[in-house]
Amino acid sequence: MPRRILIVEDEEALAKSFDEFITFMGYDVTVAANGYDALEKVIGGEFDLITMDIKMPRMGGLEATELIRFRYDISTPIIVISGYDDKYEKELRTLRVKHILHKPVDLTELKETIEKILGNDREEQEDVEPDS
Repeated sequence: MPRRILIVEDEEALAKSFDEFITFMGYDVTVAANGYDALEKVIGGEFDLITMDIKMPRMGGLEATELIRFRYDISTPIIVISGYDDKYEKELRTLRVKHILHKPVDLTELKETIEKILGNDREEQEDVEPDS
């Protein structure tokens, strides 16, 4: 079963681009358009990794990450994808964010970051045959 990644991004074109790219990498992708939707999905399902935008309508990424970590005690690794340089870096580190990528995102860097966090074991998992 492929690893599950939640993409939290309000810019529809960017969310679609991330969805297609990460799906092509072999992961099972779910998209949320804001922090509120992300919380509903995180509480209702299990993810191996979350990518989180910072500035979004309804609920931003900082608030959503804080709730995920401290209210719901969920330790899923989070990669923040932000256009705000280092403005929120100190606060994000206290929220145990694994990595911060800056917009515009280099897809090679995104791929390497995902594989670093989750490990590059998809091919190995797919090649293993179940015991008879």
